[in-house]
Amino acid sequence: MRYARQEGTTLLNGTFEVISLNGTLEQSGEHLHLCVSDPHGTMLGGHMMPGCTVRTTLELVIGSLEELAFSRQPCALSGYDELHISPVK
Repeated sequence: MRYARQEGTTLLNGTFEVISLNGTLEQSGEHLHLCVSDPHGTMLGGHMMPGCTVRTTLELVIGSLEELAFSRQPCALSGYDELHISPVK
């Protein structure tokens, strides 16, 4: 997981429950936010990184918005590539 405003990633070991997973899947890649809870109810959240493993099951519903295109474009204000949504041509 990569926490907000951090360059590096943090490896979480243990048993966690996925509370929320949302973001975008784009032709150029993915941008996913993950929120998990440990056995004591402590919540952790950040950017989901490659290598995440599910121990038992994960119920995941993916919706497709065929009339819209999702991409990332540089933002002069934040300095990050930010979500850009446009109609499909």
